[in-house]
Amino acid sequence: MKTQKKTPKLSVVVATHNRQAQLKRCIDSVYSSDFNQNYEVIVVVNGECKKSIKLLRELSRSRKNLIYYKIEKTTLGATRNHGISKAQGDILYFIDDDVIVPQDNLSKVVGLFSKHADVDVLGGPNISPIESSRFQRYSGYVLQTYFGAANMRYRYGSFGKNTPADERMLILCNLAIRADSLKKSKVRFDSDVVRNEENILLQHMTEKGHKMIYMPDLIMYHDRRKNIYGFASQLFMYGRGRIQNIAKYPETFNPLFIMPAMLVVDTIIYFVTSNALFAAPIITYLLLDFVSSSVKSYREKDIISFFALLFLFPIAHFSYGLGFTYEILKNGSEKIFSRL
Repeated sequence: MKTQKKTPKLSVVVATHNRQAQLKRCIDSVYSSDFNQNYEVIVVVNGECKKSIKLLRELSRSRKNLIYYKIEKTTLGATRNHGISKAQGDILYFIDDDVIVPQDNLSKVVGLFSKHADVDVLGGPNISPIESSRFQRYSGYVLQTYFGAANMRYRYGSFGKNTPADERMLILCNLAIRADSLKKSKVRFDSDVVRNEENILLQHMTEKGHKMIYMPDLIMYHDRRKNIYGFASQLFMYGRGRIQNIAKYPETFNPLFIMPAMLVVDTIIYFVTSNALFAAPIITYLLLDFVSSSVKSYREKDIISFFALLFLFPIAHFSYGLGFTYEILKNGSEKIFSRL
């Protein structure tokens, strides 16, 4: 008699702090899943937040296997590591507290891991929710283009079919990992970096031979920043996180990563010196900005987005470049680039 294969247990791991409305929406979406088998939800409250604890206490009364912990204020990497230490699942599914999880996501994650024993990491894109404002949609457009985000665009749009992935293609708000692979590799999220902690962890796993897959239809709805300041701050932190990643893993360096910083420096020099030699890169960039804005607005059938993208592309690149440059100056370029 053929024995039925046991469904692996799934642990959904969420880090949160003082975002009660988004957290409730997130948890509600998880418990609306069509996957009704063996799973738990681990929520780690990063720092003192009585409102979050009160909400979680109330939610846990009506939601089976919702478990929450409060820890001292720390980094996001350390917060998620605490979640890992408490999770009992065979598969760990990391999501953010401001996402909306589609009804079939948990089934897709468990299904692919059950079907492909050689896959250790699985992730998909995060896209703007339907109710997003124009600004939120347009900032999402920036991140979906090659001009805006190069290979990182896979994190923000659904492209192609299931394909082998690297650390640039997967994002932490929609990332599933076999618990055994973390245990065997003895890796955890970096607790020191300000952003991009998943990139460092995934680079560790790549070095140890773990197979990673990008799944374009494993979509997560993720709130975008609501205004220019929030968007610019996000990209600034991404720039800082990327240089921290390069400092730890020089082999992840790609010339594309440094181009926004070079544009920032070139622009500053041009405005200080008025030397025409430094105008050429700026003119080239503005032409690429115009073409990319035109193409994306045409594909989205949204002419208004063209005018928004003309400004949002430079804001994104300059913010990223400033963050990248700031981190170099803060830690010393010799210290960072001597290992390249």
